[in-house]
Amino acid sequence: MLFTVACVLVSCGMLAGASKEEQEQISKAVTAAVKKADLSIDVQTAFPVGEPMVSLDTPYTLTVTKSRVNGRLPYFGESHTALIANVDEIGIFFDNAETENYVLDDSKKKEGKYNISFRAYSGTTKWDVELGVSTDGSVEISCRCANRSAISYQGIVNFE
Repeated sequence: MLFTVACVLVSCGMLAGASKEEQEQISKAVTAAVKKADLSIDVQTAFPVGEPMVSLDTPYTLTVTKSRVNGRLPYFGESHTALIANVDEIGIFFDNAETENYVLDDSKKKEGKYNISFRAYSGTTKWDVELGVSTDGSVEISCRCANRSAISYQGIVNFE
């Protein structure tokens, strides 16, 4: 029952209208996913540095475990090195990439937020990734590397 309620409310974006009991169930489901280190995130919006936000019509999903990250994210921003010759390298592609230095910081759990950070490679580019996972199911994603401008994303935890 908990899983079903969480799926419906998070996927429909109805958290604001959810009853207190439903919000508690969602919070428990998010906390369990974070503690288990098994998150699937539907990415909905990109926030390139110095550019307007971009609504993502195409579904993008990022799957994060303690040891691996999988998913493809669009990239909008500047490169600080020579031009990228291969169009397939423009996005951020974590193809079952190993995570390094995975850290779960639950010091803000009383405020309803968990912070997760790790490093992973997209091709030859090393990305520092930070996830801000709220117990309401919303997620903020920040990606930084040495040779491109930083970019942030916003999404929701997917329980399916």
